[in-house]
Amino acid sequence: MPCDSITTQSISQALSKGMPALVEAALRAAGFTILGNDAASIRAARRGERVAWAAGKGLVVSSASQDRNAEIAAEITRGYAKAAVSWAASRAGFTVKAGGDKLTLTRR
Repeated sequence: MPCDSITTQSISQALSKGMPALVEAALRAAGFTILGNDAASIRAARRGERVAWAAGKGLVVSSASQDRNAEIAAEITRGYAKAAVSWAASRAGFTVKAGGDKLTLTRR
């Protein structure tokens, strides 16, 4: 495949039922710039890579290759999981400290 081509991949199940604020937090944590968002969709870009998320539909990732699309989706999904655990723990009365891919929870 030529290096100047763009591959778009719809990953329908990834985060289809995600909370918009947490999806946005995951995208920001992955280094994406938010181009637009509303209650049901988010568009973001990072160094020639584009991501669109829609509630009930999931992620659509555009980059140089399908392998890279899968890596981007996995990165965003990990970021979402971290944001979701932090959010839920805070609501349950825990203090959350993040260190890389590790979260430390302590009871307030």
